[in-house]
Amino acid sequence: MLKALIIDDETRASGILELMIERFVPEIERTWCCNDARQAAGLIHEVKPDLVFLDIRMPYQDGFEVLNQIRERRFKVIFTTAYHEYTLQAIRIQNLIK
Repeated sequence: MLKALIIDDETRASGILELMIERFVPEIERTWCCNDARQAAGLIHEVKPDLVFLDIRMPYQDGFEVLNQIRERRFKVIFTTAYHEYTLQAIRIQNLIK
């Protein structure tokens, strides 16, 4: 079974995603939400998720800055953003994580 962490500054968006995961992804047994990017890296270290749903554009730190704080990335990342201009950067980051 998998553990997932949702990092998104919009509580409504993270709540909807959490509900969708609970209903449609039985492989994910536990989900945590983080709505403040400044706390995200600490929560990643604490929870040790298998999967991180990561918003890119957030106040204080963007999703890429959050990832840069994690030395050992033992999780997969799914970027959740409405901004297409981050697509290439997200793909590059994904290639570095593998």
